[in-house]
Amino acid sequence: MNYETLIRRVYKVGRYGKPGADADIWRSLERSVGHLKSEIALKEQGLPKQWNRSIPDLEDEVHTQLYKVSGFISEALTDSLKKFSDVFSKDEKEVIQESIANLEDADFEKVSLIVRETTDLFVSKNIFPG
Repeated sequence: MNYETLIRRVYKVGRYGKPGADADIWRSLERSVGHLKSEIALKEQGLPKQWNRSIPDLEDEVHTQLYKVSGFISEALTDSLKKFSDVFSKDEKEVIQESIANLEDADFEKVSLIVRETTDLFVSKNIFPG
């Protein structure tokens, strides 16, 4: 799972070695997004609710999970700039800084893209989990 390994790459730890380095956190976000999308689709089709929660409650859950995940990613990327400052080029540091900035109010697709792009960057620099 890219989310977990991204955080583990920065801190050189195993699962649970750093708060946030747990794929279950990402899975909770994915599940929340899936519940919201399915509930919206059912409502648009005029079908009965599938989940025992309202759409606004599901939206709140997605935002809560996004905030949590984005916070862990932002912290890890910020720390990576300090920890690996000699590894990244100026342009690569700018990409990481832009990724951090883009996490503010990002939706699930944007957060997923940031995880993929920064993971690819870390792999290209041979930064691997502990």
